Amino acid sequence: MLPFHRLGAHKWAELNLPFPLRQTEPPGPDAVERARAAFRAAGVTAL
Repeated sequence: MLPFHRLGAHKWAELNLPFPLRQTEPPGPDAVERARAAFRAAGVTAL
């Protein structure tokens, strides 16, 4: 599972496009673990 990140935001700027997720914060470790637990509870392998 790959959490959200902003590593590609500079590409939007280079294209003179607004980055639609500019205000979105990457999840913290606790939120990522809760999401993994939800997938595991549904029977999906989540690393």
